[in-house]
Amino acid sequence: MKEKLKSYYSKFEEVYNSDRFPEWFEYIAEHNLKFNESGFNQTEHKLGHFAIFQTPIPYDPKVIMIGKNNSWFVKENPRKSLEYAQKLSEGIPEEDLLSLGLSTYSKNLNNITKEVIKWNPKEYRPLLISERIGMNKIWLQTGPDYSSFNKRIEEIGGELFEEWSKLKEICHDWTIEIVKDVIEPELVILFGRENDEDCAWTLFEEGAENFTVVKCSHPSGLGTGYKKKKKISRIAKQFKQGLEMLKKNEKF
Repeated sequence: MKEKLKSYYSKFEEVYNSDRFPEWFEYIAEHNLKFNESGFNQTEHKLGHFAIFQTPIPYDPKVIMIGKNNSWFVKENPRKSLEYAQKLSEGIPEEDLLSLGLSTYSKNLNNITKEVIKWNPKEYRPLLISERIGMNKIWLQTGPDYSSFNKRIEEIGGELFEEWSKLKEICHDWTIEIVKDVIEPELVILFGRENDEDCAWTLFEEGAENFTVVKCSHPSGLGTGYKKKKKISRIAKQFKQGLEMLKKNEKF
């Protein structure tokens, strides 16, 4: 399995180049002109990298969690975030970025996972920690504000928009391929929001696959204080629903 998953990095590199997507690479190059040789400043770093997985691949993965896009891997540390972006483009990581909790997404996800594990530590801990894979549907790094990034490209339109749409389509189709044909998990947790055509909810429908699919609210943008605690509790219950469906089907 791991060798098949590794092949997607070289497969993507074969198509992700300036010959096939000249407008996209020109757009990214212009964006990156603001940076010096280091590739970062106090608030952000250069774009153009891609990442398929954010976790190592377990021997027998049972759960896969899929978000939308790669933002900053280390919140408020552009230098470190760029280092991770470069490393993740090279292949399957040895380090589990989700467990490290260095981004807003992963930090909130860890808090949600802890809540779920409390209900059944013996069964839920391995499923959500050591037997799970983390990835995003859109492999390209777009920064923390995806909506603004996407809107700018839509406004420019033309060939740039067509190339961006094609890149998203490739990531969408190959993510489905990876999940269904290579990993074959028992539970797929999709993060997203209503009316978001680019979110991971569009990958699979609940009840339509050989594996259990549960659509959860996205762990980013949860607010603060009581509001955040309430949202974490709601998403944890969505997680639990998927895990209970597995148990009902006697899959673990």
